[in-house]
Amino acid sequence: MSTPVPDNTPPDQTPLILALDTSSSYTSMALARQDQFVAGLAVQSSAARSERVWAQADLLLREAGLSIADIDLYAVCTGPGGFTGIRVGMASAKGFASAARRPLIGVSALEATAMGAAVTSPSHSELLVCALIKAYRGDVYSQLFRIDSNGFPTKLNEPTISTMASALERVSGLENLILVGDPARESFDLIRDSIRARGGRTGAVDRSAPDPGETDDEATTGSGSSAKPQVNPSNWLIVGSPRLLAANVARLAYKKYLDGQAQAPGEVRACYVRASEAEIKLSLGLVGPGLGGRPADPEVAK
Repeated sequence: MSTPVPDNTPPDQTPLILALDTSSSYTSMALARQDQFVAGLAVQSSAARSERVWAQADLLLREAGLSIADIDLYAVCTGPGGFTGIRVGMASAKGFASAARRPLIGVSALEATAMGAAVTSPSHSELLVCALIKAYRGDVYSQLFRIDSNGFPTKLNEPTISTMASALERVSGLENLILVGDPARESFDLIRDSIRARGGRTGAVDRSAPDPGETDDEATTGSGSSAKPQVNPSNWLIVGSPRLLAANVARLAYKKYLDGQAQAPGEVRACYVRASEAEIKLSLGLVGPGLGGRPADPEVAK
């Protein structure tokens, strides 16, 4: 029996949220009351990731003095990212929500990553953000957002997978741009050349976004400075991936909850952007004799 979908007027304006992200090499979880961060954890994943999710959630709840029965709303990062990780996270979040008969909200990894740029501008006004996530074989997932006055991202195009050079070409004509994500930090030289090609300055700043509740003194930049970089109108800014992505997932989930977007667990879908390697090979008839290999689909094979 599926959990009923709440109506558009949430009955509880102060839900306790448990958010989960397994889309990268880290498993992160966050507890939030409304949009206020309560507690979180981030651990390097292992082959036993799926077996440890419940134990990690239990640890987080116990450290916060809470139990699973206290959770009103679940949130999960739907990807894009690692296929296996996304499936672990989706299955775990759906299992938690279904067992507790609570609603579930899906949040894309790109929009959660884009929220990491909000820490660079106190006003959050008129910020253009290109979120970047590592994909398979050196490619990247990318999507362009505008950050509103409350620090929330609004998508300006659809997510895509491409080379880093192609991702930069998509946004090459933009000013006041912040590139968020580890692929940007790791491609400084390529970004510097792109800035020079359009006549801009090359003073891009490399920093990692602080975890929620972290003070300015605890946040570090690539140069060792603790100062938060501000947006330079004639330049692009580079911001590292948020270390505790689940905290952004929780905050976005609360906004979606207030907008009436809570769903029954079985209705939440993963965001893969592209087919998995196994699915591509199967569609090309390259694996599994007798497993249903079929002629290549041009759209899948791209």
